[in-house]
Amino acid sequence: MTSSPDIGEGFLYFRFNLCTCCPLHNLSNNIDVVYEYIVKKIPIPERNFISPPNMIVIRSFDVNKPGFEVDNIREIFVELEVNFFLLRRLLGVRTRGSERQGKVSKLAKGEILMLNIGSISTGAPVLAVKNDLAMLQLTSPVCTSKGEKIALSRRVEKHWRLIGWGQIQAGTTHDVPAASF
Repeated sequence: MTSSPDIGEGFLYFRFNLCTCCPLHNLSNNIDVVYEYIVKKIPIPERNFISPPNMIVIRSFDVNKPGFEVDNIREIFVELEVNFFLLRRLLGVRTRGSERQGKVSKLAKGEILMLNIGSISTGAPVLAVKNDLAMLQLTSPVCTSKGEKIALSRRVEKHWRLIGWGQIQAGTTHDVPAASF
């Protein structure tokens, strides 16, 4: 498995790997086909240059810094109304037997989901479901904002599995009482 110095390491990788019949090889063949596919098949996302930029930062410390006034604290949600989309099948799960095991079923009232919102994971029983809208009650309050994207997970065979994603449409906020000194 040695090669001459003029061929290089990349050749060894492709030659002795499962990708030997790959149309895109080490010699840059078919790059034009890849470029054409990217330009024609992958849509350009819509950009919003009017509203102020929003950068999502995941930090391991408190979002609301000590010494902030109560008026400056972000909204704390205890219930969320989520516009969701479910995957067709579970990801990374091998199914034995029937095909129905791997399919993602619709959300049911009373079912407990795990939500990932930014860096926070919290449980959420489903209060109501209508078409692609779900009302979820959070087990612990979360500082977030409307329009934030979330991940939905369901317990499948003792493991949490990703079943879909959603976007926060509305919610019930928790009122923070003013501090009295």
